[in-house]
Amino acid sequence: MFLPLTAFPVPSNPQVDAAYGVLQRTIGARAKDFRLSIDQPNSPTDSFKVTAANGIVHVVATSGVALCRGAYEYLKDKCDSFVSWEGSNIHLPARFPDDRRSGYCPVPFRHYYNICTFGYTTAFWDWARWRREIDWMALHGINMPLALTGQDKVWQEVFKSYGVPDSSLEAFFSGPAFQPWHWMGNLNGHGGPVSQAWLDGQAALQKEILAGERALGMKPVVPGFSGFVPTDFAKYVPRARLQSPTAWCNFAPTTFIDIRDPLFVEIGKRFVQAYRKLYGSDHLYLCDTFNEQNPQFPESTKLADLANAGRSVYEGLSEADPKAIWVMQGWLFYNASGYWKAPEVQALLSKVPDGKMIVLDLACEQYEVWKAQPLVAKKGFVFCTLHNFGQNTGLGGDLQGNVDRERAALTTALRDTSRPPDTNLLGFGLTPEGIDQNPVMVELMSDSMWLHEPVRDGFVPTIPVDSWIQDYARARFGADLPQTREAWQILSKAVYSREMPWYYDQWRGRPGKLKKGRPIAQMHALERGIGLLLQAAPRLKADPCYQRDLVDFCKTWLGGIADREAYGAMKFHDEDPAKYALYKSSFFDTLEDIDRVMATRPEHRLTTWIKAARSWGSTVAEKNLFERDARLQITAWDGRGALTDYANKEWAGLIEDFIARRWRLFFDALDAGKSEPSGEDYLGLEMTWVNSTTTPKESPPADAATLVALVYAKYKGETDKLDAAIGDQEPPGNLARQGVASDDGGTEAGGSPSNAIDGDLDTYWAAHPYPRQWRLDLRQIHPIKTIEVFPYWGDRRSYQYTIDASSDGLDWRQVVDMSKNERPSTAKGDRFVLDQAVSARFLRIEMLRNSANVGVHLLEVRVYDH
Repeated sequence: MFLPLTAFPVPSNPQVDAAYGVLQRTIGARAKDFRLSIDQPNSPTDSFKVTAANGIVHVVATSGVALCRGAYEYLKDKCDSFVSWEGSNIHLPARFPDDRRSGYCPVPFRHYYNICTFGYTTAFWDWARWRREIDWMALHGINMPLALTGQDKVWQEVFKSYGVPDSSLEAFFSGPAFQPWHWMGNLNGHGGPVSQAWLDGQAALQKEILAGERALGMKPVVPGFSGFVPTDFAKYVPRARLQSPTAWCNFAPTTFIDIRDPLFVEIGKRFVQAYRKLYGSDHLYLCDTFNEQNPQFPESTKLADLANAGRSVYEGLSEADPKAIWVMQGWLFYNASGYWKAPEVQALLSKVPDGKMIVLDLACEQYEVWKAQPLVAKKGFVFCTLHNFGQNTGLGGDLQGNVDRERAALTTALRDTSRPPDTNLLGFGLTPEGIDQNPVMVELMSDSMWLHEPVRDGFVPTIPVDSWIQDYARARFGADLPQTREAWQILSKAVYSREMPWYYDQWRGRPGKLKKGRPIAQMHALERGIGLLLQAAPRLKADPCYQRDLVDFCKTWLGGIADREAYGAMKFHDEDPAKYALYKSSFFDTLEDIDRVMATRPEHRLTTWIKAARSWGSTVAEKNLFERDARLQITAWDGRGALTDYANKEWAGLIEDFIARRWRLFFDALDAGKSEPSGEDYLGLEMTWVNSTTTPKESPPADAATLVALVYAKYKGETDKLDAAIGDQEPPGNLARQGVASDDGGTEAGGSPSNAIDGDLDTYWAAHPYPRQWRLDLRQIHPIKTIEVFPYWGDRRSYQYTIDASSDGLDWRQVVDMSKNERPSTAKGDRFVLDQAVSARFLRIEMLRNSANVGVHLLEVRVYDH
């Protein structure tokens, strides 16, 4: 596993030169003190060895990426230096310290990116930003990045070869911020049209991206043909047999070539040939034919059709590139697990040769497809951590749980001695829908991809996060300070102890009746952690990583306070006009302070996003179009209310210019004695803002440490004051709190049935696919009069369910029927007062359907005898 030290000097090669380039951009002239060389370049897995002596650091590795990873581990551990999205913290001693270390990755691939990242994060990046990202990838050991930019230029050529005119393609291609969903066949034309200048500019950018990645030995995953064509394709190719899948999120159905039509393979072949001619290829192609859109095959021929679907996708690749490997996101096997049972998965994969497919198990922190679908595990998969939807900028995640799951998967793969292996783990992956959020999670999971000791007895030990977090704080801040050590120890336990990828503070969404917000224990931890971090300001205030942590934890703390203030205003609206006015005023004051805090960091400013979007426009009209794209994605998304706030952010400017406007509309209605504004009222305001090109109202930049210190002094102790004044929102006498909860299976990681009776509206029971049953044993018979049910809410989803009661667990009586419910869930939950009390010990809730996905979720269930 460990490489012998190669004597210096060694002949240079392109990957060594590229690795030196990364080091030079990272540590400047001190890169001259590193001696890099490559040994065993054809090794199927990567490894490195670092030997530092007499101020010179020798790194020997199997690839350019492994060279960078070895150098970065040395810099982090021995030089307290750190490279993050928000900036680098480099502290180099006059003489590099002596050291010996080695590391290896036991599987071939370290994957990076979700297809959605190319909309939520990278849509408007230029080459300078991509250059920084490629350096980040190399230092973190990534060797299998998605590389999807510039593909519309190839589609243009391919479809024109079939006679499709520009007018059809203008209606087909989507705007920059919505390209990923167009590439997956979910929608057409949304946010478009785009110009030839845009297509050409993206093609030129992709050439630079691929050259930068390949120079380091990375193997980029590029697009293949998944079947989607312009809706009027048959007009120009009459022989084409077309189908429309189920519509996605209320968009018009898209169109694809019938996967049984020989034309499917023909177009796939033509696309790959054109792609290789323009960009080259490393033989890895991403194809997602049924993403969140179930196949429309007759039941009688479904399995045969699915088998031919897999064959057609693969043949479209392999006929143009005999070395082609089909890479597929495994999200469909989770998101539509009700459709993709074992026979369907078996059929789809059956005609793809072994060794020619890689399934990205996209969200293993929520659902491990490789465990549920043995053929996926056997065919070959990459264990991925998704963690984030819509580039949600909220803090959170399960540090220890995620690394434990990854290491357990590796242990299973290494212990699998059957031939052929039943667990063919090919790599690890980072697949957030958006990046530049929660850097601690990404740092841990990239560290976890590398081992430093030989595996003994097939068992791979996990990483103890309690000790790892201390090293993280030291390297991130370039100093081992007791205040920062303690702060991160507190915050990691309070904020990063459970996975909540969908969570965001309520004030960020459309106004409505709220729950009180973050748990009091977490608010106390945030307040304590921020205070400790501020103690280190005299030494660290200029460091970008320190500034980022101060800002991120402060906005999270202030967000919890804002939720409480809004909740208090609504609670006292009818009870106490003076308190209502006080809390309403305080709420808007807090939003303004969050905006001020966020404006201290450029990556947290709305104007940064808009400026990047406008920079790609070649005319004023196109600049305005791209700004509209940028505004639309982070607010109304689809423009019809179905996906509003899915990609919501806490950015400066967005808070003051958009979020606060919606809340003013809400409170103005209350003050006027009117009912709450309707969805149409909000949508009108939202789209007016989306279509504007007026410079957003955004707080001016300021010094982060100075401003956070002022805000901290202002709000310290405020959480306890608010909780004391507002009171507990759960009425006393809840019988469920003394009960025992269970379910009938399908439980998701972190979604225990007991979460629905823990008194915390931020935790929830989660299971899939529906229907699923949640059960409650009250331990003894009670007269049940009132039942309160809080399904997950926040994105206008609705749940259908029934509630049955029983005294003995054998004979059941239905007491609530919500089986036809279409009303969206809200923070108020559903309250049922029975006509007559029912004597029961047991309750069961049959969760029948969720309008948003196949999972079912209960935040809380309350039971009363009155």
